[in-house]
Amino acid sequence: MSPSRPAFSAQEALTALFKDRAKIAAAFLVPVALAAAVSTLPTPKYEAGASLLVLFGREYVYRPEVGDTMPDSAALDRDRILRSEIEILESGDLLAAVVRKADPAVLYPKLAELPAAAREAEAVKAFRAAFTAKPQPDSNVIQLGFRHPEAALSADVLNMLIDDYLERRRAIYATRRGDFLKEQAEGFATRLAAVERDLERFKSESGIFDFDTQRRLLLEQRTALQADLRDAENRAAEARERLAAMQASLSRTGATVTLQTESGRDLATDNARTKLLELRLRERELLSKYHETSRTVADVRREIAQVEAFLGEQGGQGGATVRTGRNPVHETLQTGAATAESEMRSLEVRVIALEQQAADLDAELAALDARERDYRILVRERAQLEESYRAIAAKTDEARILDELDRQNRANVRVVQPARVPAEAESPRRLILAGGVLAGLILALATACLADLFRRGFLAPGRLERAVGLPVLAAIPHRAAG
Repeated sequence: MSPSRPAFSAQEALTALFKDRAKIAAAFLVPVALAAAVSTLPTPKYEAGASLLVLFGREYVYRPEVGDTMPDSAALDRDRILRSEIEILESGDLLAAVVRKADPAVLYPKLAELPAAAREAEAVKAFRAAFTAKPQPDSNVIQLGFRHPEAALSADVLNMLIDDYLERRRAIYATRRGDFLKEQAEGFATRLAAVERDLERFKSESGIFDFDTQRRLLLEQRTALQADLRDAENRAAEARERLAAMQASLSRTGATVTLQTESGRDLATDNARTKLLELRLRERELLSKYHETSRTVADVRREIAQVEAFLGEQGGQGGATVRTGRNPVHETLQTGAATAESEMRSLEVRVIALEQQAADLDAELAALDARERDYRILVRERAQLEESYRAIAAKTDEARILDELDRQNRANVRVVQPARVPAEAESPRRLILAGGVLAGLILALATACLADLFRRGFLAPGRLERAVGLPVLAAIPHRAAG
């Protein structure tokens, strides 16, 4: 067997290229020629460039209004901020405004024959295609570019766009809340003044300026009145007891007493009667000081009973004539009972009056609590209005400062590099020629592969050996006749 040969050798490749050199050259030169012809068609354009620096300022920070709470995400990150600015730069209204200011007929003369509306729409499309806005990696810079056949016009239009962009973003981010917040602050001030007047009128009408002091005074009066009421009730009870005791003594004491016995009267009887009178007086005196069940009173009554028993025994022993008269003890007891009853009635009237005064004080305390609730509501409303007024006043001052910064055009975007007139035009000729060369190489390679694939013969013995599996003994080169 013959030794194994490589599937495709360099000699065979060179032989195939040399054999098909005309086809391969034609396949390469046609695309290159077409690219060279096409590269002469586009008009060279000048690209003006500019750079904007975006500072992360107050526009991108959430500022809560009065009563709002701070959200979880209060500020934008760098990428979102730059995308937001690029959206403003590429907005249709901004591009249309720049096109109108630059005049579509001057910017794109080829569109001059179109109607005004169509001319502006087409000019905006062409402008959008020629305009670029890209963020620079790892920075806060936005790179702008605008391509146009005229160098000076490309720079002027790009600077015009930058000016309109800065003005437009100021209008977008401007809060202009100063006047609104000022009106809100004035409204809170008016409401606060009305509440202050209500408080002063409430104090004047109620006559109360310190509820705690007023309540303390009423409670002190209520405590003193309660003590007087208990004292009056005790004294009235004692007066009722004395009256009952005197009425009981009156029921036991006769209204008349023996004044004189004309005959048969002895000294012992007179002494007994005198003693009885003294004991009656003694009993009356004790009843004014002690309770009826007192031991001293009981002893006196026991003596009175003994004297009365003695007189009873002596009364049936003689037939003497007895002269009687009003009993002074009975009269004294009757007078004392009337006095005790009058005192008791007076004390009962006083108890009723004190109870009424206590009820009046309780009602006044209840009314004070009700007035205090109304007062607390007014005080709480005043405190809330004061807090809201202070908050909105601070917001008003802050908004006034921010509005002033906006009026002074202190935006957070700075022009790092304005557009300048480009010195060299950018032409796609080199790119088109490079593409033609690349296409020619690809087409030439494809032509070589296809020619070798569809060839009806063998250019080298090795190809024949691989095709039939037999060794080639001899090879005679083919020479064209001539």
